Amino acid sequence: MAEDVLKKFTALLKEVDVGYKMYWAKKDAKAPVKQRVKLERMATNLRYLQLKDKILNFRRNNLLLRFNVLAEKWERQATEKEMGLRLGTRAQYKDIAAKKTPDRPVKKPQAPAPSAAAGKGKPATGLRVLYKQFKAVNSRLGKTVVDYDTFKALIEKKIAVIKQKTQADTVRFVLKVEKGKPALKAKVIKHKKE
Repeated sequence: MAEDVLKKFTALLKEVDVGYKMYWAKKDAKAPVKQRVKLERMATNLRYLQLKDKILNFRRNNLLLRFNVLAEKWERQATEKEMGLRLGTRAQYKDIAAKKTPDRPVKKPQAPAPSAAAGKGKPATGLRVLYKQFKAVNSRLGKTVVDYDTFKALIEKKIAVIKQKTQADTVRFVLKVEKGKPALKAKVIKHKKE
């Protein structure tokens, strides 16, 4: 029974991976979302499956690891596509075209870090990027998203609370997807005072 489940999971994993490759190559109009949801359910069930055979247990763990790696890859590619980045790179199409001039060398543009820096007089570009990523992940998951002003107010409120508790100079937020849900993780940065 367990061997059959592992074979089905392997086949579905390959099918979803090929589906995403076809989607990124623009040969399919839609990403294989339904198959991926089914695959995620199977992965959850596999995690809790009790196996006494060490070989099957090893195989299951390898399959789950492979699934996790591919799921992260699919999420990263979807985020890059929604942000207008070339897949697998950090350079934006429009920035490269705009910076090519014959009299100066071309520098690779760096995408802003996916975080929101909180400090006096700091620009909110990082917060905009964070909001776009948050919105993209939620829309992919079919969840409603608050507007930018509400998001900004929520982040600023959290920053104030964290700064008060930790006496930090800067608080950065990073978007992580855990168990299929977006989560904003705060990172406290304290500068040494001389």
